[in-house]
Amino acid sequence: MDAQDVDAPPLPGLPQDPAHDPSPRRRPLPSPARKHRSWQGCDLDLTGATIDGPMDFSGAVFSGAEVSFEGAAFTGGRVDLDVVTFSGGALDFNLATGAVPNGLLDVRGRPLYPYAALPPAWLATNP
Repeated sequence: MDAQDVDAPPLPGLPQDPAHDPSPRRRPLPSPARKHRSWQGCDLDLTGATIDGPMDFSGAVFSGAEVSFEGAAFTGGRVDLDVVTFSGGALDFNLATGAVPNGLLDVRGRPLYPYAALPPAWLATNP
């Protein structure tokens, strides 16, 4: 008997028509572009990610959070970290490649967050 020959009973409590599913799992998740500003106690792990479009974290507050872009490739789109507050956590860009996110370095190319782990190449190319 094949699985397609078996009529499974519907699971209780689940809608049978996905097009009319009102559950939260079908709603879009908040994104930084929607100006979600408080990341208190929430870790952000984009380790090894390819960032190929715009991301706007400007004005966000990361309090007690581990924020990792370790090994991320910034290949396109503006990543904006202007006026971001990082406190009581970690900020890691080790091994990241590509364009430096806006708001990480001052106009002289010095890190705005001295505790941030940044790739040496970013500092060398932004004297």
